[in-house]
Amino acid sequence: MRRSDLLQHLVKPGPWPTPTQLLLLGACLESGAEARAAWEQWSSSVDLDHLDHESSYLLPLLDHNLRAIGVTGHPWLGRIKGYHRYIWAKNRRLLTQGSQLIRELRPLIDDQLLVIKGAAVACRYYTDPGLRPMEDFDFMIKPESAPRVLNYLHTSGWKIPRWFDPRRCVDKIPTGIFSSSYAQGIQRNDGVEIDLHWNLMPDLYRTAANEIFWDAAVPMQLPDGCEVHTLELSDLLFHCCLHGLHLSPPVPQTRWIVDAVILLQDTQSIRWQRLIDLAERFRYTLKRSFILYSSANIPRRKWASTRSECNFLQAARNIRPACSRITDGSAPILSSETAAGYKKSDLVGTS
Repeated sequence: MRRSDLLQHLVKPGPWPTPTQLLLLGACLESGAEARAAWEQWSSSVDLDHLDHESSYLLPLLDHNLRAIGVTGHPWLGRIKGYHRYIWAKNRRLLTQGSQLIRELRPLIDDQLLVIKGAAVACRYYTDPGLRPMEDFDFMIKPESAPRVLNYLHTSGWKIPRWFDPRRCVDKIPTGIFSSSYAQGIQRNDGVEIDLHWNLMPDLYRTAANEIFWDAAVPMQLPDGCEVHTLELSDLLFHCCLHGLHLSPPVPQTRWIVDAVILLQDTQSIRWQRLIDLAERFRYTLKRSFILYSSANIPRRKWASTRSECNFLQAARNIRPACSRITDGSAPILSSETAAGYKKSDLVGTS
């Protein structure tokens, strides 16, 4: 029995990373000797041919960090680098297809579209979109636009899901359906997949509940130059952390932890009071949502200067952490404009 097998089975199922995944997170996010030590322990504990799905998601980031800290000579390095290149090419194709679809939809919905989740984080906050694997292209439209968009997708050869079939004519779907659901994955014959949202989260069905996110949206640019909008940073962070907890059944979602860590680097742009207000407005306590899933036990930092930040951190220190470490602000995985003097400090594990 491999050590990694034993560790995986001793962990109670849930959204938290396994001990083996925590080592991989350290190898991806730490720097210097700490990253090297995590890499050596993780690589001696797993079989690269039998990685769990979530660990495979981190391999591009692992390749980037191993090269940054000067790791050489390991027989896995070539394969990990090759996987990084594969994800880069796959992501570029997906983003190009997503941009093309956005251009096709603009006559129907104008600019009422937000790029969200993986595509937004990868393109706006990672130095290289290939560091963050994406299975689909996520975007959100207004609920009233959903019938028109679905009709266009239907006539353009996209595979409309079965729950639309009994209605036969997509453009006659009652709009009320879109006030009691939130999204649908849709695939095309060539394998391109989108996740079409008309509400941001499963339990934010009311149009009014989503308007706060639409009103705060900010512009961004996709790699091919397509101008779009996305969630404001604090809203993106809020959504990122909530998303993993809403998966059913809950499974360790290391990708969302990494995304949250990356987003947390831009401390000057995060609106801490907005995070608290969103949690209270939508009845998500900090314990259940934002802090609990990402970097729950945020350590004391020099940037905790405002009342909002201090209140936020005080709540955070009372919560069990999901990660054992957080990365240094000068880490090479961050673009120069997002690294904002973030100082490394241990996340102390408390029960």
